[in-house]
Amino acid sequence: LDLDENYCVFDDIKDRYYDGLIITGAPVEQMPFESVDYWPEMKTYFEWAKTHAFSTLHFCWGAQAALYYYYGIEKRLLPAKLFGIFEYQLTQKHHPLLRGFDDRYFIPQSRHTAINDIQVYNTPQLDILSRSVENGINIIGTPDHRRFFVLGHFEYDRRTLEEEYLRDKKKGLPIAVPKNYYPGDNDTKQPYFTWCSYAHLFYHNWLNIVYQETPYDLQAIAKAILVRIEKRPVAFATGLFYTVGGATWATRVNVDDSLNWTENHTDSRAGSPRASPYNKLQTIFIFAKRP
Repeated sequence: LDLDENYCVFDDIKDRYYDGLIITGAPVEQMPFESVDYWPEMKTYFEWAKTHAFSTLHFCWGAQAALYYYYGIEKRLLPAKLFGIFEYQLTQKHHPLLRGFDDRYFIPQSRHTAINDIQVYNTPQLDILSRSVENGINIIGTPDHRRFFVLGHFEYDRRTLEEEYLRDKKKGLPIAVPKNYYPGDNDTKQPYFTWCSYAHLFYHNWLNIVYQETPYDLQAIAKAILVRIEKRPVAFATGLFYTVGGATWATRVNVDDSLNWTENHTDSRAGSPRASPYNKLQTIFIFAKRP
C-alpha cells in the first residue's frame, strides 16, 4: 500500500473545507487523554473541525475525546469490558439522524470505559438521542447537527467483534465471549448480524443531513458559530459571533411565535450597536429548533 498515494497529512488539507468529517476510535481509552502521545494533534483537529467541516461524526474513543475537549465530559473505567451487541432505546424518536429506526436498536460495543452520563445531562448544548438502563447513553448530538457522538460501532462488519475476540483469546488475554453475538454463546457458529439495517439507516441519515444542511459556501461555516440557544415559552433567541472587516460582531437574533426575527449587531470594538455588513443574515446559517 502506497501511503503517499492513498493518505494525506493534515498540512495537505488544513486550508480546505468539508461537508462531513468522521473521527474514529483508538485502543488508548484506559489512558488519560493528556497522556496520549497525539493528544495535542487531536486538539488541533477538534479546533479545526469547528470552522472547516459542517458535520462531524465521532465514534467510540473519538466520541469520548471530543466530548472531553468540547464540553469537559469525563470518562470512567468500567468494572469489565463492555463487549458484544447491546440494545438501546431512542430518547428522541423523530430526530433526523434516527429516521426509520425502531423504538430500540442494536449496536456493537467494545470498550473498557464509559462517559459520565450525569455531566451530559447537565450540558444544555447536548441532546441525548439514545440510551439504555443497563449501559447508559449511546448517541448524543448538538441541536445544530454539527456534531454527533456514538459510543458504539455501527461501522463494524459481522466478523469484526469475532476478530477482536479471537485475537485476544490467542494472546491469552482475559476476554469473554461477546454478549448476544454467537447463537447460544457458541463461538464455533456464525455470529448474528442484528445491527446491519440500523447501521445502513444511520449512515444514510447522516449523509442526508449533511446534504440537506451544509451551506453552499462552506466558508460560511467559519463565519457563523452558534454559541447559545435560549428556550422560551413561545419563542427563542440565539447568539452568535462572526468576524468581518477586523471586527468581531456579537449578534442577537430574537424569533417570535410567528417566526419573525429581529437582529441586534454589536461591534465588539465599539461596544455599541451599529450597522453590520450583513443584512438579515443572508449568508449566516443558523440551525435551531423552536421549543
